[in-house]
Amino acid sequence: MTYDTDNEEQPHSGALLRLATLVIGSVEIILFVLFVHLMLQSSDPLGSEIGEGMTAVIAVPLILFTLPGLLLAWLNRAPRVAHTLVLLALPAAGVAWSYA
Repeated sequence: MTYDTDNEEQPHSGALLRLATLVIGSVEIILFVLFVHLMLQSSDPLGSEIGEGMTAVIAVPLILFTLPGLLLAWLNRAPRVAHTLVLLALPAAGVAWSYA
């Protein structure tokens, strides 16, 4: 039996990968919103300025990786690429945070 004739496993694994991508991406967006909320709660003007800057730094990987990954998963296109994009968002945000 070759992999070309075995069509049962491919749609099922693609659907699971799509679901995992949507769940992970949604959790990342929720965590980002909570993080922004916490960073902008400072009553100190300097702390507020720093919080705004750091949220902008963290927003870039979210916009560049998570949103396109979620869009690809939602449209059911390229599930592996979508999953990879969503998984790369957190390490990219960590690198951006450490160099900011």
